[in-house]
Amino acid sequence: MKFRSVLLICLSLTACVGTPYQKPPTPVPQAWSSAAAVSQNWPDADWWKSFNSPQLSALITEARANNYDIKAAAARIRQADAQLQIAGASLFPSVDLDASSGRAQSPAKSGSKKSVVNSNSVALAASYELDIWGKNQSIIASDQALANASRYDKAAIDLTVTASVANTYLDWLATTARVKIAQDNLAASQRLLQSYQHRQQEGLASDLDVAQQENLVATQGAAVPPLVLRAQQDKNALAVLVGRLPEALNIPDAETNLANMIAPNVVPGLPSELLRRRPDVAEAEANLISAHENINAARAALFPDITLTVEGGYASAVLSGLFKPGGEFFNLGADLTQPIFHAGALTGAIQLEKALYDEQMQNYGKAVISAFADTENSLAANTQNTEQLKDNVQVTQTAQHAYDLSQQQFNAGIVDITTVLNTQRSLFSAQDSLAQAQLARLQAAVSVYTSLGGGWGFKNKSL
Repeated sequence: MKFRSVLLICLSLTACVGTPYQKPPTPVPQAWSSAAAVSQNWPDADWWKSFNSPQLSALITEARANNYDIKAAAARIRQADAQLQIAGASLFPSVDLDASSGRAQSPAKSGSKKSVVNSNSVALAASYELDIWGKNQSIIASDQALANASRYDKAAIDLTVTASVANTYLDWLATTARVKIAQDNLAASQRLLQSYQHRQQEGLASDLDVAQQENLVATQGAAVPPLVLRAQQDKNALAVLVGRLPEALNIPDAETNLANMIAPNVVPGLPSELLRRRPDVAEAEANLISAHENINAARAALFPDITLTVEGGYASAVLSGLFKPGGEFFNLGADLTQPIFHAGALTGAIQLEKALYDEQMQNYGKAVISAFADTENSLAANTQNTEQLKDNVQVTQTAQHAYDLSQQQFNAGIVDITTVLNTQRSLFSAQDSLAQAQLARLQAAVSVYTSLGGGWGFKNKSL
């Protein structure tokens, strides 16, 4: 009865030592300010297939299998799982086998022979720490939360790498298109320069006309190398993302026309569900849970540690008689260690864990706010870039029409060379801006996908 009473008292004290985790309140908007309509749609797990690009899908598949950051994140998961296994062992007894054999000789005393003593023993020793105050369970819960956080971290890295491959590939497409635009305009300017030089020889064009066209040719020629360099840098960046050497990556030019890419119309779900769709938010809360459990463990360290030990085996001076009944022995014991004076180290440890918890609380709050801000920004960019793309298409069409008319009228002697040069510059600028607008529209869609969690969904009800 006394033991039962003591046990009940210990269990009641355990409830006072540890406190359960409570999810902190988070502000959630009622609706997206940048979305005209809200539905329950969310991105699919393989959202990149919506761009209708087999090459992009192939690059992303390779990156998700071979990217070094993703592999490192997978290794961190294994580390966290191993640490959890180590912590979990504290809930079970530890058993050790001890076998020894020795021979000792003492010096001979006057009038006697040397004394030789043999000793042989085989014993099993077991010990078990009673986790009355929940310290070990809190440590395990903390490590479990960190193991979960490592998985959410890998999911976030998967999403980041996938988006990086998509954005880099799209930038490569756009830059390649801009290189072709610049080269085509340079070739047109060179042909026009040759025409002006012939006209100059015939007295139909002035030296100023030729000089102006030469300046335009030089200017357009200088614009090509930086674009070629950027395209090469994009390919090298893609090689790193997919885990290859740059020279080992070969991207076919079949999709260099950005117009072949489909810009999907991404519709967000309800704002209240966003926090369950973002692995970075889940990771932040898992770290918060781990910090909370560390506080419980630090509090439990103020209370006594109780360890039960048992040892049993055989001992004999003669090896042949080691396992005879007369050589049996056993020991039972119980150790209680109560912290008395540690100069404030234990209470300091509690204050430290509370401060670390407060830090994780702020990190979690920032992750929540950032998640909504990222989504609002991506939705706004998606809307505005779509409108900008429409305007750039119209600008390019009108610039092309103006340039064609200026050439016709120049050949007919109606306008001078200045008019042709101006319309040519406008056309080049419009075509280049159109390629950049197409890139911005496609990358905005990528941003919407990633800000919405990229199809990832957290299933744990604790979050």
